[in-house]
Amino acid sequence: MRTIRWLLILACSLCLVAGCATWKKKQASVVDDKAICTEIEQRLLAETGPAGPFSLDVDSYRGTVTLDGVAGSEDQKAAILNVVKGVEGVVEVHDYIEMSTTP
Repeated sequence: MRTIRWLLILACSLCLVAGCATWKKKQASVVDDKAICTEIEQRLLAETGPAGPFSLDVDSYRGTVTLDGVAGSEDQKAAILNVVKGVEGVVEVHDYIEMSTTP
């Protein structure tokens, strides 16, 4: 009976440790995604600045960045994509940027 009790305690302890390790990995992924988004937004403001109006939403999940919004020109869109692809941690970019229809 004592052996069974100790085995149950050991099994529960192992499950707890494994669960904590998984939770830490998820936490790290969230932090990395926030850092990626922040870095992209800062670089976009610094590097594509006032060359033309643009509105952009930036989301990141496990290094996959999704861009959704409007750019003023094809050149500006290309510059935005170059900036995003140059950020460390970006694995893939989903581009949903449309061109502005206003002159």
